[in-house]
Amino acid sequence: MLALVLMAISPGDIGYQYLLLPYSVDEVIFSSGEPRFVAGSPRGTFSGTSYVAGIKSGKIAGLLRGFYLEGLYLNSGSIEGYDTSGNYTGDFAYHAGALSGARKFLWRRYTLLVGAELLFQSAVGQSAFAGAFNIGIGGRVPFMASEILWAVQARHIGFEFMPFESVRSRLPAGAELGAKWVSPGKSWELSLGAGFQRDLNGPLGLPIYETAGGVWWVYGYPIGIAASFNSKTRKLASEGDILTGASAGAFFKLGPTRLAYSWTPLGLLGDVHRIQIDLGCPR
Repeated sequence: MLALVLMAISPGDIGYQYLLLPYSVDEVIFSSGEPRFVAGSPRGTFSGTSYVAGIKSGKIAGLLRGFYLEGLYLNSGSIEGYDTSGNYTGDFAYHAGALSGARKFLWRRYTLLVGAELLFQSAVGQSAFAGAFNIGIGGRVPFMASEILWAVQARHIGFEFMPFESVRSRLPAGAELGAKWVSPGKSWELSLGAGFQRDLNGPLGLPIYETAGGVWWVYGYPIGIAASFNSKTRKLASEGDILTGASAGAFFKLGPTRLAYSWTPLGLLGDVHRIQIDLGCPR
């Protein structure tokens, strides 16, 4: 259960893998298959995640004067430290986060996304910082009476400019391709996605991964039932665990406000629960 913490403490190829974790219910259900910057973002998003052993993460995001701003955080809680001989060396905590901003531009029938992010992590009295940028292009395609949204993105392209030690950590740079089909009347939202990233060690290092997810909005009610699968998290499965990689959730619409919940059995990290509230959702 300490895999989530340990994966980012050591320098080298396993740093900054906290960026590969989902921080909202939308990311759990649609993952790389959700062209969010094409569909439009809520004016404000607040989400929180609870892992085992007191590990917490969260996300705050919103629109400000045409810019999409986002903050992520992860806190391990108190961890007992031991040296290589097994002697107790005291408690410590691991903290990580990201501050990012992005802007989208309309070009003919396409939507372009350009963004930058500042990344940080700290543990055992040491801190590290990195910078990266994200770019993407997407669009909408009418399909009979329905609609298909698609996007291609390059993410976390950058470098660590202040490492823990002399060895710099590699960022989990990669690219994603995704598409989402919205049925007539928007009663169904189904997505497919795939991605590849720099081959990293650690629990979430997977060069190629696939995702699939969807929501069924119950006819006549502001309630959506959701399910998804992400092959990236299969590496966390314990022996005989067939549910790791799958998620289930629910959405509730209250006018322009949306509430969401998801449950993910995450193998070595136990059951993961997420809640999310969106304000000023696009129609």
